[in-house]
Formats: sequence, C-alpha cells, structure tokens
Amino acid sequence: LIAKVDVIGEEVEEETASEPQSRLSYFNKLHDNLKAVTGLATMEEILARIEGQQQTHSKLNEIGLQNDYELRQLKNQRNKLKDELNDIRTHYEQKRDE
Repeated sequence: LIAKVDVIGEEVEEETASEPQSRLSYFNKLHDNLKAVTGLATMEEILARIEGQQQTHSKLNEIGLQNDYELRQLKNQRNKLKDELNDIRTHYEQKRDE
C-alpha cells in the first residue's frame, strides 16, 4: 500500500503504510468513509449490509438468467406457432381454390 509518492529529480521515494500508526489512521479513515456511505455505525452492520447486497446481486443475476432462458423458449414457441398458422392458412387457401 503506497500512501505517498515524492519525486526528486530522477529518484522516486515511496512512503509505505507499514508503520502501525499509518495503517491505523488509514483504516480509521476507511471505516469513517464506510460509515458515511452506508449510514451504519459498526463494522458488523457494514459487513452484514455488504453481504446482503452480494446475496441480492447473486439472486438478481440468477433471476436474469432464468428470464433470458424463458424468453428464448417463448420466442421459439411463438415462431413455431407462426409457422403452424402459416401452414394452416396455406392449406386453407389451397382447399378454397380447389
């Protein structure tokens, strides 16, 4: 994790967040941001919300796949029925013309 990059001439100095205080500060800021975004106070609530959203996302994807499959099936059925109707019309017109 790179917290800061200073460029001095050709040299690049990197300050890593390996110091305990820097890491603690980083995670506190991250926690504060998550609290602000989610409106939740504790990490347990935030994790529960994220897990719930992941489950919802998975379920919606599953429903979407099922709907796509059913839509293909219905389109195939519609095409078959159109073909049958055309056959019936053709047969009717042939009988009528006899």
